[in-house]
Amino acid sequence: MERKILDLFKLNGQTALIVGGNRGLGLAMAKALAEAGANICIAARDKKENGNAEELIRSTYGVECMSSYCDVTEEASVVETVKSTVDRFGKIDILINSAGINIRGAIEDLSLDDFNKVQQINVTGTWLACREVVP
Repeated sequence: MERKILDLFKLNGQTALIVGGNRGLGLAMAKALAEAGANICIAARDKKENGNAEELIRSTYGVECMSSYCDVTEEASVVETVKSTVDRFGKIDILINSAGINIRGAIEDLSLDDFNKVQQINVTGTWLACREVVP
């Protein structure tokens, strides 16, 4: 029986948690992982968009998919998202950190609060998700 090269990249039975996965690059990554056979958890702050992404993944790719409210600026929210994903799928094999913001402007026009908000979401949120997923 001839093996196809794409068979080497199948993710059947694996679980991917995509933080920031309900739109943009996160959703594109969720689609690609689902197409390869991975079960998906979409985690982001917008519950309606999470539900839309969940339904799209489930109906298009035929994999198991769930969504979870996740605010990466809140440690408890990240902890709960990881817990609910593991409760549903038994494990997390792949973590995609795609939540992020960018506040544009000249450095002299940006406030310290704006800078801290970007750091909290882009850096601390990524760190929290990585820390929680590590077995």
